Amino acid sequence: MNNNLNENFEIGEEKIQEAKNCEKQNKSTHKKYAFVNILRKIKFMVLRHMMDFINKKIKEKYKNIGYGIKIKKLFIMEKTQLSKSKIDFNIAFMNKKIKEIFSGNISIRNSNLPPEKNKILIEELINEKDDEKREYFNDLFGLTFLDCLDHFINKKFFPILQGLQLFNEIINDPEKSKKEHLDINAQDDYIDTLKYYLENYEFILRKKKSRKGSS
Repeated sequence: MNNNLNENFEIGEEKIQEAKNCEKQNKSTHKKYAFVNILRKIKFMVLRHMMDFINKKIKEKYKNIGYGIKIKKLFIMEKTQLSKSKIDFNIAFMNKKIKEIFSGNISIRNSNLPPEKNKILIEELINEKDDEKREYFNDLFGLTFLDCLDHFINKKFFPILQGLQLFNEIINDPEKSKKEHLDINAQDDYIDTLKYYLENYEFILRKKKSRKGSS
């Protein structure tokens, strides 16, 4: 009798734990699909790949990029711009120039560099004495966030962004998708959802704005 009670108790405990794990997983999945988190993911992806692209171009143009505080390299920004989820902010952000976005303070993890390191470098690049370099970087930093996103999703082509890592290249490469925390073998449709938001980014934001205005 006691054995049966113990066995039933253990089975009951297992079922409770299974239910808790399932609930935890559902909450995690729901959080992943939340609009604010998808918005943040998109901004982070586009800007990180843009930063990598710009740093690559700086190396091509200058060969010797220096070191220490004088190094010609963009650093990861603090997360303020990426974290903001208000619709009005993100609609305005779409038309922000890359120059303005990357001129924000860099992450405090780079404590050996001044917070305005990126801004100082960008000013140097767009005011370069060499005509070819100055024109190139003015054109590059003159692009808007939406320009970069449209190129990233292969919706529009900007010759100056030739060589920028594209979304389709990432999701079709297991190693690259893993770095982006995108499981191409996952059973859910997260990648399809992310792609939909990327392809319809402006429309979705303006639709949410209109709904907010009419409510």
